[in-house]
Amino acid sequence: MKKVIIITEKYGELGNRLFRFARFFSFAQREKYYLFDLTFFQYSYLYAPRNFFVALFFVALRLLNNQRLKKIEKKLSVSPRVISWRVTPEQDKAKVIEFSRLEKVMNETSRRILLFTKGSFFFWCGGIEEQMKERLQGIFRLKSKYLKTAQTLLNQAGIASQKNKIVAVHIRQGDYKIFAGGIYYFEEAVYAASMRNLLATHQGSGTIAFVLITKEKINLQDFEGLPFEFFENQSIGVDQALLQLCDYIISPKSTFSSWPSFLYNIPQGIIQNKNIPLEWSDFQVAEALSQIN
Repeated sequence: MKKVIIITEKYGELGNRLFRFARFFSFAQREKYYLFDLTFFQYSYLYAPRNFFVALFFVALRLLNNQRLKKIEKKLSVSPRVISWRVTPEQDKAKVIEFSRLEKVMNETSRRILLFTKGSFFFWCGGIEEQMKERLQGIFRLKSKYLKTAQTLLNQAGIASQKNKIVAVHIRQGDYKIFAGGIYYFEEAVYAASMRNLLATHQGSGTIAFVLITKEKINLQDFEGLPFEFFENQSIGVDQALLQLCDYIISPKSTFSSWPSFLYNIPQGIIQNKNIPLEWSDFQVAEALSQIN
């Protein structure tokens, strides 16, 4: 009988949970375990999985909320069939625990279910095989309404052409003012400087069109003279779809924009220094191990 991994720890927001699931999924597929991540109840409405049973599970997830999730976790944690797995802050910070440790625990216990209740280290450990991306694309397939809206916005702006290279610019500020001491927070002028440098150094046919993606109230004057579009007040689903439909992504270190880069092999340029604008050579497809928030 297959063993089961159930995740109830709400680690971060959408991007973090997607990357963490990807690691768990890759491991579970390799070891032939069942995997249920209950923390996606907040985001399951975004997706239309290809697999019927996964789609049914996503529908069922919508019945959950924070209170119900805690009740399920509490009941599972006292079941004789369940072993709970918690990670100490020291282990999490050191990022030293590998999936092999989990495999050892699963193999040595007679209990069928492992309940992951605390920690984020699986977000960092192990690897995700390239062939798993197709499976993940089938699970986290955005609903068509988001893709259609995003495509319509690009069409109406007149930039959805094979002659254009569309560059998504994910501007994340807000919580980044204080997160990690503010090292990933950049003013609008920093993003604009990278855009101007890329525009000036672009070679080859076609033209560059930028799409600003943000939930912030930004100063558009900093982007004056640049060929850009800004679709305000879009939903999280449309924002993800816009990122997915673009040819390149500019962003700070953020899993929200790194997820479409990773899943759909979209080159991403990560701004790391306010004084050094991005070059075309800085763009690469995001790797699951490299993300930090």
